[in-house]
Amino acid sequence: MEILHFSAGTLAGYGVSGVCMILLAVGAVLIWQKRTHAPIPPMVAGAVVFPVFALGLKLLPAYFLLYHDNPVAKAVTGSTLLTALVAGGLAGVFEETGRFIAFSLLKKKFPARETAISYGIGHGGFEAVYIGVTMISLIAMGIMVNTGHIDELTKDLPPAQIPVAMEQIKSYASQSFGMSMLGIVERIFALCLHVGLSVMVFRAAYDKPCFWLYPVAVVLHTAVDFCAVMFKSHVLLVEAGFALCSVLLLLLAIRFLYRTYEPKEAIA
Repeated sequence: MEILHFSAGTLAGYGVSGVCMILLAVGAVLIWQKRTHAPIPPMVAGAVVFPVFALGLKLLPAYFLLYHDNPVAKAVTGSTLLTALVAGGLAGVFEETGRFIAFSLLKKKFPARETAISYGIGHGGFEAVYIGVTMISLIAMGIMVNTGHIDELTKDLPPAQIPVAMEQIKSYASQSFGMSMLGIVERIFALCLHVGLSVMVFRAAYDKPCFWLYPVAVVLHTAVDFCAVMFKSHVLLVEAGFALCSVLLLLLAIRFLYRTYEPKEAIA
C-alpha cells in the first residue's frame, strides 16, 4: 500500500491560499462599499444564492448524473466530454438561474446599476470564502494522514467509494505550494467572471429587451466550467485562458451593459 504524506510546503500552501481567498472576498466587499456606499441586501442576496443554487439545488441532478450507480451516470463519467458538458451545464443553469431569480426579486427596491456589481461581489465572494475554508480544512486532513489516521477519513464510506476517496486524498497530498498560490490568482479572476456575469443577468432581469443575455450567461458559464474539466491536465493553459476570458467579459459587460443602463427603462 502506498504511503501518503502531506509535505510542509503542501500544508502551508493550503493555509496561505485559504486565508488569502477569504481576505480577497472581504477586501472586495470593503473596497466596493467604501467607494459606492451601495445597499447591502444585493450583496447578501449573492452570498445566499450561491450556496442555495450551486451547493444545494444542483446536488440532486448532479448526484444522479455523475455520482449515483446507474447507467446514465456510468455513461456520463465514462466519457470526459460528457462529464465536462454535464458538470459545466449544471453549473451554468443553476447559478445563472439563481442570479436571474435574485435580480427579479431585487429590481423594485434596488433599481440602481450598482446592484449588479454588489450582487456579483456577494456571489463570487461567498464562493471564494467557501473554497478558502475548504483549503484550510485540508490542513486537518493532512495532519491526520501524516499521523497515521488516514483510515478515519474513509471508515464511513461504502467499500466501492474508498478507492476513489484515496485517489482524491493522494491528489491533495501531491499539491505543491506553487499550485496553491495559483489558486489565489484563479479566485481573483473568478470574482471578475462573477461580476461580469452578474452585470449580464442584471440587464436581462431589469431590461426586458435584454432578456437574451440570461441564456447567453448560461452558455458562457457552461463553457468556462466545461473547459476547466475537459482540459484539466493542461493547468497553466486553462488558467491563462480563464483569466483572459474573465477580464474580457468583465470589461465588455461594464462598457456596454453597466454604463449604458438607465434605471427608468428597467422599471417601465
